[in-house]
Amino acid sequence: PAHLDVFDAAGRHVRTLLAATTTGGDWREIVWDGRDDQGLASPAGSYLARLAGRDQTAMVRMTLMK
Repeated sequence: PAHLDVFDAAGRHVRTLLAATTTGGDWREIVWDGRDDQGLASPAGSYLARLAGRDQTAMVRMTLMK
């Protein structure tokens, strides 16, 4: 299974963008519209995206600009 989650700068979970079982080699484009899991607009600022798979995790810093 793969999970792609967005967190704010304080480490609070903002949104889950992907929670699915994938096969190796799948390419996907996932766009975050700046909203949280409840559909509310998130404020401009720094966010972290965490992609976690079976045995690997990667994080990247993002800036949401309005």
